[in-house]
Parts: sequence; C-alpha cells; structure tokens
Amino acid sequence: MHYKIDKASGFTILELLVSMVIFVVILMAMAGFSTLLIKTNAANEVRNAAVRVGLSKLHQVTLLPFDSSDSSSSGSLQVRDGTVAYTVTFSSSSPALLNIKKIDETIKYNYRGKEISFTLSTIVLK
Repeated sequence: MHYKIDKASGFTILELLVSMVIFVVILMAMAGFSTLLIKTNAANEVRNAAVRVGLSKLHQVTLLPFDSSDSSSSGSLQVRDGTVAYTVTFSSSSPALLNIKKIDETIKYNYRGKEISFTLSTIVLK
C-alpha cells in the first residue's frame, strides 16, 4: 500500500510567527488607545468637578446682596484618587443707570502639574 502525503495541509511555523506578530501589534495599539481613554476620562472627571464647584459658587454669589463687593474663595475637592485644589474669583460690574449686575467668575485648578482655568458669567437683575 502506498500513501500520498499532502504537503499543503496545516500552517508552517513561519506563517504562525507572522500571524502572532500581527496579533501582538494589534494588541499593542489597543493597549495604547485604552491608556489614552483612561487619561481622558480622568481629566474629564476633574473638569466636571471644577464646573460643578464653579456653578455652585456662582449660584451663591447671585444670592448675595446687590451691592456686595468682589470676593474669592478657595478649597479642594476629592476626585478619584487625588485632591484637586481650586480657586474661585468673583468680580461684578454694574452698567451706569441700570439695575443689572454682571458677575464673572474665574475657576482655576491644577491637574497633573498644569494650571487650567475657565470663566463663567451671569447677569443678575435687581
């Protein structure tokens, strides 16, 4: 009896190694993308916490008497595993002969050694 051996069956070791290298390259790209997503999510959580603090302080300032002077406040809040220090500065201006007070609030906070700031504004009628 004579058996014929088919050389085309299965994969060669070279084909397996090439497919494994391609798979590892794809996994490395996915790992880098996942790291970027985690960092972006953390930065967004800190920013959202700062916005919530700013809106809360802005609401408190709108409830102050109409002729109150400018002020500032500072504090810290716990976000994820770290503490974010923030400073909120209020300034108001009233156009002449109008019963309107414009309040500008600047919120500054540090995240990963970088100072970030943004401004919220509102108008209060007497």
